[in-house]
Amino acid sequence: MSYIRFGLMILTSTVVMFVLMYLNTYAWEHLF
Repeated sequence: MSYIRFGLMILTSTVVMFVLMYLNTYAWEHLF
């Protein structure tokens, strides 16, 4: 059970990081 929760935590943080990076590049492209 702990391994599944650990994997979900890593997966969630990775997805959030990718989404933030995508939004950052999207915003920068629109600003300039």
